[in-house]
Amino acid sequence: MESHWLMNFILSLVVSSSYVVSIHSFKPPSLKGKDRDDVEVIKHRFTNVSILCIFWILIVPIIRGGDFWGNNKELWSTLIPVSSWRSIYDMFYCVSLMSILYIGPIFHYLISDPNIVQDFRDNFTNKWGFRDHVFAPITEEIIYRAILYFLLSDFNPKSIIRYGPLLFGIAHIHHAYELITVKKLNTIAVLINTTFQTIYTSLFGMLAFTIFIHTQNVWCAIIIHSYCNVMGFPSIITATPAIKFAYYSLLILGLLGFFYLLP
Repeated sequence: MESHWLMNFILSLVVSSSYVVSIHSFKPPSLKGKDRDDVEVIKHRFTNVSILCIFWILIVPIIRGGDFWGNNKELWSTLIPVSSWRSIYDMFYCVSLMSILYIGPIFHYLISDPNIVQDFRDNFTNKWGFRDHVFAPITEEIIYRAILYFLLSDFNPKSIIRYGPLLFGIAHIHHAYELITVKKLNTIAVLINTTFQTIYTSLFGMLAFTIFIHTQNVWCAIIIHSYCNVMGFPSIITATPAIKFAYYSLLILGLLGFFYLLP
C-alpha cells in the first residue's frame, strides 16, 4: 500500500513538471530566443502540449494497472463535459459564481462603451486569445486537476486542495526564464513578477481543486480558469467618484457573495 502511494506521488511530480518541459522541448533552432507570443512558438507549444495531454490520459491508467476502462472510470467521467443534467447545472453554477466574483469589473466594462463582438474575437478566436482563454485552461486543467487528482486520490480532499495547487503554482516559475532571456527584465522585476504569479496561481489552484472535487467535472474547472484568464486581476480605475464608489462596492459585494456561494 505504501509503495502504491509513493509511486502515485512520484508520478504526480513527473506529470506536473512534464507540462513545463513539453513547451520548451524539441524546439527547432529557428524558435530559440523568440517570445512566447511569436506565432510559430505558439504553434509549437500547441502541438507539444496536445500530445502530452493525450499521452498522460492514456498512460496513467495503464501505469496504475487493472482494467483500463473499469478501474479508471472516475478519470473518464470527469473528462466528459455533459454526462447528466447535474453536469449542466454545475457548469451554469460555475459561470454564475465567477460572474458574481467579477461583478465589479463586469460593471465597469459594460459602462465603458465596449465593442463586445470585437472583444470576443480578441479573447477567443485569434491565436493569442485562443491560447490564453481556451487552450491553456483546457490542457492545464486536464493535467493539473483531472490527472493529478486521479493520482493523489489516496489523500483526503482537504489535503489535495491544500497541497495540490502548489504543483500548479510552482509550474509557473518557468516564466521567469523568459522574462530574463527574452524580455531582458532586471532581477528585482523578475522576482516580483514571479512571486506574485506563483502565489496567485497557487490560490487559483485551490479554487479550481475545490470546484473540481465538488463537481467531479474537469470542464467546470476549465470554465473558471478561462473566466479568470479573461478577466484578470481587478484593476484600480480612473473614473468619476460615483462610478468609483459603485465599482469598489461591487468588488466587495462580489467577493462576499463568491465566498458565501463557494462549496
